Amino acid sequence: MLKSRYLKLALDAWQTARQDKLYPSVRDMSPAHMVPFIEHVAMLRREADGAYRISLMGTALVELLGADVTGKDASAPHEEASRDDLRQFHDFAFQTGCLCHSLREMHYPSGSRGSLEQLLLPLTHPDGTHDRFMIVADASDEELSVGEKRDSNVFFGKLHHRMLYDAGTLQPLSTELNRPDPAMGGHGPLVESITPQPDSVVGHQG
Repeated sequence: MLKSRYLKLALDAWQTARQDKLYPSVRDMSPAHMVPFIEHVAMLRREADGAYRISLMGTALVELLGADVTGKDASAPHEEASRDDLRQFHDFAFQTGCLCHSLREMHYPSGSRGSLEQLLLPLTHPDGTHDRFMIVADASDEELSVGEKRDSNVFFGKLHHRMLYDAGTLQPLSTELNRPDPAMGGHGPLVESITPQPDSVVGHQG
């Protein structure tokens, strides 16, 4: 279940913008549509060579995480040991066009420790092609049992929770990439009340 109000606002805007389509287009989700949460938005783009790149990063995220990685490979800020998992996750997300909710244990540049809640939402182009995701992230109020102090050069902390969801039903997908946390209602829908949406997107190639 979503905790941050920014993530909730983004999901509401995303669902409104897509209307009867599987995903909204980048035109449907212009900056004007994202005003209430745009400072918490990053854009993840899949390049022609299969690499994933951050093409935009909101000011609130730059301040929160202590760095602007716009234009850089999405895996670069992560520890080397987690990059293969991250690439596999991104490949699956782009192939299926699913949503993803995650929570990471963080050690922020300010010296504080806590968590980062993220929601990944697929976008398409008017011609139906799909090459990017909108990521909305915020420091979460979720209480986590964090370990020892982490190296401040590690941009994204340890993955604590990750669930992938069908874009049409907002129900969790069955995949080994999920890392559910029972305390968060790990296998339930992304939100409590779900409006009927287009047919399941699983297997859809945008």
